[in-house]
Amino acid sequence: MRADQSTTADSSGRFAETVSPLDVPVSLRRTHGAKCCLAHLASRARALEFIDAPGLPADAPQPRSRRLEQLRAFEVEPGSPAELLVVLQALPPDSPRVRELDARFGLANRRSLELRHTFVLLQLRAGAPEAVEAARRILLASGRMRYLRPLYTELARRHPEAARRIYREARAGYHNIARAAVEGVLKQYGALR
Repeated sequence: MRADQSTTADSSGRFAETVSPLDVPVSLRRTHGAKCCLAHLASRARALEFIDAPGLPADAPQPRSRRLEQLRAFEVEPGSPAELLVVLQALPPDSPRVRELDARFGLANRRSLELRHTFVLLQLRAGAPEAVEAARRILLASGRMRYLRPLYTELARRHPEAARRIYREARAGYHNIARAAVEGVLKQYGALR
């Protein structure tokens, strides 16, 4: 392939068509320059379908990862924190593997907030008694909505009094926007009036 070419995927996901600025009619290149070439190439590659339309086009290539499928099916051991996160996200909350993974990887005490957050959500959904205190530690340590909203949602659903108590304790450390969002979640589930 030449340096001035790009590829587009066909409906099977294979890269079949080669698009080049040289494919633009010479008359358009001469009169309209590079902008015309880019617009023509974008239309040939159906760029606006990928950029502006919701979701992906029906004939977009579907990526597959054998390793990802194996991790989600618990066929292989996670080899990195990112893979461990994939395994945690694939677990149902009542799975006995939750405790097993905690014992093996020390999830409750990991420095990675992402791993701890995902693990504590699983614990809350499973009704583990130690989950409320683990959620409290995360909610006091972080003010990021990425962690606050899901944890407060689960706490408000399952332990409204604990959600109220933890929010009162952590509230001063949150940004005003985070406070408003958390209060909205707590009110939605009746944990705050």
